[in-house]
Formats: sequence, structure tokens, C-alpha cells
Amino acid sequence: MTDTASRADGARSLGDVLAEVEVFHSRSHSPTRRLALGHLILPVEPAPGVGGVLLAAMVATHIAQIDEDLTPDVHRLLQQVERADRVVQPRLRHRYQIDRHGLTRTTHRLVGDGGEFRYEIDGSGDAVQHTLGAIYCLERLDVLARHAVAPALRKAMRWRGPIDSTFLSYLVGSSGATMAGVVDPRAWALDMLGFTQVRDVAPGEAVFIDEAGRLHAQQCVATTRHTPCIFEFVYFARPDSIIDNVSVQRARMRMGERLAEKIKRERPEHDIDVVIPIPDTSRTAALQVAQILGVKYREGFIKNRYIGRTFIMPGQEQRQKSVRSKLNAIDLEFRNKNVLLVDDSIVRGTTSAQIIDLAREAGARNVYFASAAPPVRYP
Repeated sequence: MTDTASRADGARSLGDVLAEVEVFHSRSHSPTRRLALGHLILPVEPAPGVGGVLLAAMVATHIAQIDEDLTPDVHRLLQQVERADRVVQPRLRHRYQIDRHGLTRTTHRLVGDGGEFRYEIDGSGDAVQHTLGAIYCLERLDVLARHAVAPALRKAMRWRGPIDSTFLSYLVGSSGATMAGVVDPRAWALDMLGFTQVRDVAPGEAVFIDEAGRLHAQQCVATTRHTPCIFEFVYFARPDSIIDNVSVQRARMRMGERLAEKIKRERPEHDIDVVIPIPDTSRTAALQVAQILGVKYREGFIKNRYIGRTFIMPGQEQRQKSVRSKLNAIDLEFRNKNVLLVDDSIVRGTTSAQIIDLAREAGARNVYFASAAPPVRYP
């Protein structure tokens, strides 16, 4: 395994795993390259996200070892997967499958450790198989994310340098790029504009900056309690927000991870065919659920953006009518499938019941409904 890092003195895989890809593949000398995907952690919002950076690093590490005669076929495969076309690649001699029996597992990671980041790219096995694995990971993404991440993989195919900070700068097209910026785009923007984050404004505190640029702060309320609203993390805040040094995007990812772990713990033999989010806020959590459970993630509802938030509408009848005006189901994604619907939260349950009815009317065999919000405790 090749471990490329800005700090290489830590133990391998210690720290926070930001992105991870398991590739199962046949032996290098096998006449047909067989590969399957395992556990994936691929945050790709905002694109390319740390997940897209990891996939690009996998491609950049292995593409130089591939026969030049096969390079056009690799490019063609990436285009086919991005467009969800039928894949026919006889020259690459491969078979992408679900069954992992008899295949060797390799793991690629992007790890954060104490503010530093490192790539753990497994160099064992056939370079073509690892490159194919990175490309087929795009199938696990929704259509918009797939189109947003694919250009990063194309760009990685032209890289011939080390997989370090220079690779990241090349990938995102900025010499000032940092991995923290990819995780938190607001921090990136502030850094590029030359700002330095000092601290958050405390509860009950007033801050004033005079014409000379001097900062004045005063605690206006003597006794304060730090009581942030959980709905900022669950629903209200933009995913690129940072609240109390916590990334809203990362918080929602963790909600999805916890939900998936609960499902695996309580229903290890689940029959879920597809995970569908209730747009828009639940997408981040739903994608994590699908990746950890190893099932498909699909966009099954189209949202009418001209309808307001239903849970704050004044009357029960108005709330019920607004749900059907706000969401329209895509029958193809529901028909004859066991569907797990993931919402960011359940307030009254009015909209939840209506959404379940929409899924059933669209042809779902079974409908499961889950809330990604953590339990309310100690109010």
C-alpha cells in the first residue's frame, strides 16, 4: 500500500476516515478481470468533495501503469458510466459483478488526523482493476453528483506527479486549495480572500469593528447558556455552514452513518432495494445510508421549489394538500421495489404519511420510512 501524506509519522488508518473505497478484484494474471465494490464512504458535496478527491487519487496513482493502448478504453468506460450507458468493453477484459466470492479485497482511504490529511492508496494488484473500481464507484452516486465528480477523474488521468497537496491544487484548479477547503467550502473561500477565522461570537456577546479595523467585544448578558438549535444542523442551515466549529455537512453525514448502523444492528437481514431521500436536506444522510448498507441510492421525488415549507403551514388540511403539490414521484424508481425513504426529521408526521402514500401509489412493494435526526433527549 502506498501511503502518501503531508505527515507520514502517524500509524496507518489512525484518525478520521473522510472517504473510503473497498475494491474486490481477481488475481492479476486472471484471463478476465473480475471486480466488485464493497463498503464505500464517498462524500461528494460540494463536488468533488473528499469522496471525489479519493476516487481521483486512485485513478492518478494507477493510470500511469496502464498500457497506453488501453487508455482510450478507460476514457470510454468513464463516459459510459457517467451517462449510465450499457457498458461493453471487450478490450479491458473485465466483468463488474456483485458477488465478491473468491476475490481479493483492497482498501483505499482518505484520512484526516489532527488537521493533517493523508492518502492511503493500495498499490497491490492490477492497476486496471483499481482504476475500473474508481470509475464504477460513480454508479453509486446520483445523476447530478456523477456528472460533477466525473470531470475530476478525467483530470486525474493526466496527472503524473505525487499524490499530495500539489495534486489537490491541480485537481481543483487553485494553488491555494487545501483539503479543509474541500471539506468546508466556506473556509476555502475565506482563506482565498485572505481572511483568518478568529472565533465564533459567544452567546450574549456583542462585537463591533470600528473604522480603523479594531475589534471590540463585550459580554452584554451576564449569565448565558449555550443552547444551539438542533434544527440548524438537521434542516435549516446550509450544508456549507460551520456552527460552533462543527461542519453542518459532516454532521448530516454522521446522522446518516448512525441511521445505517442502527438499521444493520436491528435488521441485519433487511430487504431494502433502494434508498430514496425526501428532497432536499436529507440527501446527505440518505447517501451515507445507501453506501453503508450497500444498496442503490436513487432520486425518486421531484420537488416543486415554489411551495413553501409544509410543516409550518397553519392548518392540517393545507399541509396535506401542499405535500402533493410539492412532491411528485418518479414511478420507475419505486415500481416493485422495497424502498427506504429517508427524511431529515419528523415533526408532526403529516407530510410523512402523505409521502408514504405517494411511494405506494408509484408502485413500491414495501415502503420503510426513517428519520435521520438524532433522538430528542433531556429537553
